[in-house]
Amino acid sequence: MKHRSITGLAGLMTAALFSSAVVAGDAEKGHSQFQMLDQDQDGAISAMEAESSPELQSQWMQLDGDGSGTIDQAEFSAFEEMQSESSDAGMTEDKSSQ
Repeated sequence: MKHRSITGLAGLMTAALFSSAVVAGDAEKGHSQFQMLDQDQDGAISAMEAESSPELQSQWMQLDGDGSGTIDQAEFSAFEEMQSESSDAGMTEDKSSQ
């Protein structure tokens, strides 16, 4: 009985660690995308640096909330969230049409 409890607890701990790693991986992925676009590593994406991302360019005015002419990490995170929501909505529409 004691062995089952330890095994069950170990399984729960493994699952918790795995889910934390997935969340951390997603955050890391977003941060690395920002760093890749921020070519001069000044902490902001300029309009010129954004030329490699048509999606970012198309939403530039909406994303540059403070009107600085650059996209900072917080503004970029909002952009990623918008993209995630739109892709989630697309997946829901795809499932409902099947």
